[in-house]
Amino acid sequence: MDMRYQDLVATVERAINEADPIRLLAGGAPSDEYAPEIGTIIPLLTNAHRPDDVTGVLHGEFLRSFGEGTAGPRQANQAPTRQIWDAFTRISEQRLTGPWVRQPCGLRVEECLVQTVELFRRSLRASGRFA
Repeated sequence: MDMRYQDLVATVERAINEADPIRLLAGGAPSDEYAPEIGTIIPLLTNAHRPDDVTGVLHGEFLRSFGEGTAGPRQANQAPTRQIWDAFTRISEQRLTGPWVRQPCGLRVEECLVQTVELFRRSLRASGRFA
């Protein structure tokens, strides 16, 4: 897996685990308890154009996974947003390299990012870590 993807996954995981928005880890859940949500959040970041969009992605995923009563208010997801946004923008600004790119990516950053996230999703599925 590309180092940029590993960096993004690690950053999202660290930010969510530190914030523990659902208080699962504080209640004794294993450290990978948010792994399914992280697997869904990362591809959704392609639609984020500002930090508030990241907050919306996090809140939406926690609402979907845990329901309104457990997910809490949108503001509860602001804590991990800055770390995730910083990593996401850093990775999206990097040019694509690797065997799937024959020349420097001449597409807009958003188009390049969509391609890289799709490749990342495929690699996660192939590894069996996420469905």
